[in-house]
Amino acid sequence: AIDKFVMSIDTPITGFLSSLRDPVKPEFVNVLTSLAIDNRAYLLYSAAAVKGKHRTMINGLMKCNESCKEISGDAAKLKPFIAFRSNIFDTSFLMLFSIMQKCRIDKFPEVGGDYFFEKWTRDGMIDLSKPKSPLSIVRMSDQSKVDELISYFNDNSVTAQQQPPPISLKLSEICWTIPSMLYNVIIAWENDTIKPQAVKNIL
Repeated sequence: AIDKFVMSIDTPITGFLSSLRDPVKPEFVNVLTSLAIDNRAYLLYSAAAVKGKHRTMINGLMKCNESCKEISGDAAKLKPFIAFRSNIFDTSFLMLFSIMQKCRIDKFPEVGGDYFFEKWTRDGMIDLSKPKSPLSIVRMSDQSKVDELISYFNDNSVTAQQQPPPISLKLSEICWTIPSMLYNVIIAWENDTIKPQAVKNIL
């Protein structure tokens, strides 16, 4: 039964890994989205581990996530392209994190490189085996980016149907900045230097 199972999963695993090696295509968003549901990403990872291809899968997802962390040039003005790249970034991040949660960080393939997800795992993620100050990620933020993000989320047009205002931050920078942004907003709210409605808009 195990042999038959391994043979049956070989084709989908090979197909998925091939898709990760190719330039990211619009239809690949649907593939990633379907895998992000329930435990499907971890099941695929487990199946890849049986074939000895789990490190290749993780590395491919990290590269995919990395390639979409920044939207610049003329592409940054195209709403469909922004949505496409941000969806790939978000979904690949969630897949990597859900796999890490299931297999535990100490059994996750070694992350010693410079991809965004690797840096976030080392410096940003809470690890029960290596306690770190809750403010450590706050201190790593650039205050000018924190201010820009607060202004962006406090802009009423962000929640409207029209095109939202441009923002200079990369998607990866937003991940690093949001904890500090929330910390700043809470402090400002406690000191009555920001209105409750503004806090509501930002949240």
